[in-house]
Amino acid sequence: MDWSDQFVYKIGVQYAVSPMLNLRAGYNYGKMPLNSDRAFENMAFPAVSEHHITAGIGINLTKQFALNIGGMYSPSAKISGSNAGSPMPPTPSGQGISSYETEMSQYSLIWE
Repeated sequence: MDWSDQFVYKIGVQYAVSPMLNLRAGYNYGKMPLNSDRAFENMAFPAVSEHHITAGIGINLTKQFALNIGGMYSPSAKISGSNAGSPMPPTPSGQGISSYETEMSQYSLIWE
């Protein structure tokens, strides 16, 4: 897929508001590893997001039981480019596809 190597930078903090409550936040950056000359081939693995922002809360209900909730948001990012091979077969309108653009944003919520 001709992806580039990637350095990923992460930072996170946790603040104990009280013995019962912890607040968490984080940030992650990794430059998009995709090659725009092969954008069409990467549509099955759209790893275009570069920034990830996280937040969480931990609640200690007892000494043995805690509730942890976290979320992640990755803002919209896109890649535009072409297919390294020949253009796709013609569409019903008779036009071939030689360029491609994909856009992605993501969010998640977890608890345990």
